[in-house]
Amino acid sequence: MKKRRIITITVLILIVLAIIWKVKSCISGMYKPYDPNDDTEYTIEIPEGSGASYVARELYEMKIIRNGTAFKEVLKENDLEKHIKSGTFKVKKSMTLLEIANVIAGEAEEAPKGETVKVTIPEGFELTRIAQRLEEKGLVSSEDFLNECKNVDKYKEKYEFLSSINNDTLEGFLFPATYDIAMGSSSEEIITMMLNAFNNIYSKISGEVDDLNKLITLASIVEREAKLEEERPIIAKVFLNRIDKNIRLQSCATIQYALGERKPNLSNEDLKVDSPYNTYTHDGLPPAPICNPGEASIVASLHPADVDYLYFVVKPGSDGAHNFSSDYNKFLDDKKDYKSNND
Repeated sequence: MKKRRIITITVLILIVLAIIWKVKSCISGMYKPYDPNDDTEYTIEIPEGSGASYVARELYEMKIIRNGTAFKEVLKENDLEKHIKSGTFKVKKSMTLLEIANVIAGEAEEAPKGETVKVTIPEGFELTRIAQRLEEKGLVSSEDFLNECKNVDKYKEKYEFLSSINNDTLEGFLFPATYDIAMGSSSEEIITMMLNAFNNIYSKISGEVDDLNKLITLASIVEREAKLEEERPIIAKVFLNRIDKNIRLQSCATIQYALGERKPNLSNEDLKVDSPYNTYTHDGLPPAPICNPGEASIVASLHPADVDYLYFVVKPGSDGAHNFSSDYNKFLDDKKDYKSNND
């Protein structure tokens, strides 16, 4: 009887040890590289604001790591959980969890220098939005790019079109387009690419331009206000007509720029914001562009339509089309109609 009990206990102990060994093996396996022999580089895009759970899930679904929970533990244990970066990163299945963690949250290179990243800068982006997009692509930090955009005098030495510009930043002159930018490029190199693109456009119209800053400032407002291609020259002329008649522009886009955010609905207090860019309280054009306009808006501002309109209001239920008028009462009716259809 006693011998049987000893055998039973021994068997139970062996079973427990086997279970413990199995569990340890499983846990250990979760921390091992997914495939030690696979040195293929895989690209992972990490949007701004992504947390550990998002990254772990993406890596797991890409079959780069064996277990998402184990990866999050590695981030936490190495104090990397709150340092996850946004951008484009290269990882391998042969890397350990810690090596991968260091790539996306540590000091490792995000991608090899020289590899290009395609970046699209849409028409109407402000410098802050351009900087954010470049940071999201893992190219440069937003702060570094914006600081470099303040070095206007440095770029005046290379670009003749900037010689008459006395603005605080390069807002308006970084041409919106799709660029192939090499990883490892500096903010200065990226800005040079965009100024070169602007220079290509400027060279076509330079003989017609009297005041480049005023032209690009008007074009930047047109870019933000116009939704339809055919309306750009009309909207440009509306603002020019208002300037000629000493009527304030009252452009909502300039208020949004002054506020630093594109609020869809502006309050009466917003319209009183203390800023030289507030065209509700200041006469004429703002002191500098409010975004970086595309070629269509620049040409439309240089060659505006031959109309006498002074006002425009979005057509209710339209795709961005406007009702234009030169009569104030007609403008009030259009405004009332728009409000009644959007309440």
